[in-house]
Amino acid sequence: MRILEIIVLVSLFAQSAFSAACCGGGISLPALIIGDEAAQFSAGYSYNIIENDVGTNGLWFQRDQVEVDETFKVSGARIFADRWQGGLSIPLIRRSVADQSQMGLGDVAMTVGYEILPELEYGVWPPHVTVFFDSVLPTGLSSDQSRAPMTLDVRG
Repeated sequence: MRILEIIVLVSLFAQSAFSAACCGGGISLPALIIGDEAAQFSAGYSYNIIENDVGTNGLWFQRDQVEVDETFKVSGARIFADRWQGGLSIPLIRRSVADQSQMGLGDVAMTVGYEILPELEYGVWPPHVTVFFDSVLPTGLSSDQSRAPMTLDVRG
């Protein structure tokens, strides 16, 4: 079986699944150039409200105080050699609970990409494949390093 078929089968027939929320603003999408540009720059904003949690027993419970997480992320990428590119994503995260709030740098992500199947001539459906290595630098504080009340300084 192919990997995709295995993932689909496991997803469809799984009895339970476990996951963890990330305080650093979620998944880091790599800053990659997939078009014909020499460089790109993007900015994004996300606003999340956390009202419920799941206990160690798997049961949902409502929080006493709602948490608000805001993330502003700037990303950029540049081609630095033929078929090679590099990118950087920098998030600024603000976490708030009740009347308390803290803001600071989240985990920075660096990307290096290589175009293994370039588009050499025009076609309706030309294959265009880029492989990349994405490294997340732990520049945000973890929950083990937290010193703030309600761990508001956790951003990584």
